[in-house]
Amino acid sequence: MNKIVINLPEKYIYSKILSVRIYDINYGNHVGHDSIISLLHEARVAFLRENNLSEMDIYGSGWIMSSISALYKSQAKYGDDLEISIGIGEISQTSIDFIYQAINVISKNEIARAITKMVFFDYKKNKIMPVPKEFVNLIRR
Repeated sequence: MNKIVINLPEKYIYSKILSVRIYDINYGNHVGHDSIISLLHEARVAFLRENNLSEMDIYGSGWIMSSISALYKSQAKYGDDLEISIGIGEISQTSIDFIYQAINVISKNEIARAITKMVFFDYKKNKIMPVPKEFVNLIRR
């Protein structure tokens, strides 16, 4: 497997501090890989919610994740506060790449970084949709 590289964006459009829950801890006594992905998802949904949007209604469109890559940099433990920052990568006619960085608020250690490709999707018609112009305007402001 080739080494995965996730370049961080020049700026972030949103950040959210989330606490590591006991539920997030695995047998190694640190946050499991699946829980990191859930924390990133929580931050992405919080961004939408703070902008009066939801994953099923982004200016009339929903979206669906078509890919995800993650790099795990250091451990997070129960009770740690993580700042999850979200930036934007490539924007195509039908999708947007979201880039995430999780930092331990106290130690400033990078915990993880990830990228997701979100494809805009009409769940009623079961078809891919164009990225809403209003959403592009929102993330570019």
